Amino acid sequence: MFRRERERYLLVIVVVLVVVVAAGKVVISVVVEVVVVVVVVVVVVAAGIVVVEVVVVTVVVVVVVVVVVVVVVVVVVVVVVVVAAGIVAAAGIVVVVVVVEVVVVIVVVVVQQR
Repeated sequence: MFRRERERYLLVIVVVLVVVVAAGKVVISVVVEVVVVVVVVVVVVAAGIVVVEVVVVTVVVVVVVVVVVVVVVVVVVVVVVVVAAGIVAAAGIVVVVVVVEVVVVIVVVVVQQR
């Protein structure tokens, strides 16, 4: 009789140990899963931050390039306009000088003929 009780106790102890070990494995499994999820979330968030930083840097670079291109175009246009205006002004001065010379020649010719 004592032997049967001892077997029962041993069986209960074995069952309890199996349950505890299984529960421990479940706890370990849950902890591992939680750690994995946390690591994945941290990596995703970090990657998201990196992606956001890359996007921000890309946008800044694109904006800077666009601004530089616009400034270069504006400078080129201004230089062309100034050069063209200078040429036109110089041409205008030449035209005025030629007109004045022609008028002076005409006046001199007219005065000499009288």
